[in-house]
Amino acid sequence: IAIASAPNAQSLPSLEVSLIKDTNTAPDEYGSNPGGFQRIGDRVYFYASTPATGRELYSTDGTPGGLRFEYDLTPGRAGSEPGPVVLGRLGDRLIVTAKYQLWAYGNGTAVALTPPGMFDVNTRLRRAMANVGGRLLMTRGGFSDPVWVTDGTPEGTYEQNAANGFALPRYEGGDCATDAGSLYTANSPPYSLVRNDGTVAGSAVIATLPNAATGVAFAGRCYFLAGTDGGGTAVWASDGTAQGTAEVVRIAGESRAGLVFMNGNMIVATHDTNYRVRRYVLSDLANPALILDVPATAGSLVATRGAVLAFLNHGDQPSSVYLGDGSTSMRVIHTAPPNGPGLVGMRYVQGDTVIVMTSPLATRIDATTGAVTTMQSGRALSRDFAATLGDNVIGPGTDDQEVWISDGTDAGTRVLHTMWP
Repeated sequence: IAIASAPNAQSLPSLEVSLIKDTNTAPDEYGSNPGGFQRIGDRVYFYASTPATGRELYSTDGTPGGLRFEYDLTPGRAGSEPGPVVLGRLGDRLIVTAKYQLWAYGNGTAVALTPPGMFDVNTRLRRAMANVGGRLLMTRGGFSDPVWVTDGTPEGTYEQNAANGFALPRYEGGDCATDAGSLYTANSPPYSLVRNDGTVAGSAVIATLPNAATGVAFAGRCYFLAGTDGGGTAVWASDGTAQGTAEVVRIAGESRAGLVFMNGNMIVATHDTNYRVRRYVLSDLANPALILDVPATAGSLVATRGAVLAFLNHGDQPSSVYLGDGSTSMRVIHTAPPNGPGLVGMRYVQGDTVIVMTSPLATRIDATTGAVTTMQSGRALSRDFAATLGDNVIGPGTDDQEVWISDGTDAGTRVLHTMWP
């Protein structure tokens, strides 16, 4: 905008501006807005905002006195958005995404591992896949996303692409960590099973799967639950080598529904008009035991520390929940009342407990006894964004936006740290 001067206007003297007092110090009505909760070792790392530091990285050991401020990447109140989020640890260094860059925090300093703007995606979605040979493998976890590698130095941080000598197919999902590297399925049928240890020489396609697969690690191997071309289910096992990768189970005519391990046994769920759960002894995969076989239109399998639960939908009939130890037949522990919603909602495992986000109150299932009770405080913290530490979950409160902890009981669900005064 141009402003014309009056004919007899006089010029104003130059002005110096200084802050006399900051009056905007009232607490944020939304609290410190913590997020990015990640467990690394015996601590949970998260970002939070305070009047003194802005949004920076903190950690807790799960006790009231266990809060620790990790590093002030952006001194003052400005903060280090987006992030900072911890992806993993290499020695005494934390690998952190913040301000669209990758950083190594350690010994009171922060070293930028990538140039500014290199991580120009939502850093909250990035996560570590595996730690192999002192290298951390990372991905955003979405379809056809690139894999990044770092050894904690700028020279050893790179994207796996053709320019850096990699010719791997793009990441699809289902990754599973082994000593040989991260195993995952790659996009474009037929689906490739890729071993990736972060190096050109140690990364390769080791098998072709009939479909995209979900990986589960057990006893040094990865097991992948895949669909087959004929509408059946297959389980593949791999030790990370081409020679040690093969289909070990095939179930014809039944769609895949779940794969977990319990008490040394492999538990596979499938469905057609019935929902079936089979127990496989790894030394005798040819002779499974059928531990559940009931009519159901859909279902899902959940494993706690010592039990397996099947949440089943029976169409126009009340839904139900079955419980077992993975060795013997499963028993029903809950049936919804007629025309009732049943135990519908996201499910979260805490040790021997399953918390179901039913409405308006959460439901608690004790997997050791089969007891199903209402949990008054189940929605006090956002479990979608929480991290597990032992038998506790630590995450953001849904109302006051501070740091909460829960052991899966009403008495053990409370505010852990109030970051904003």
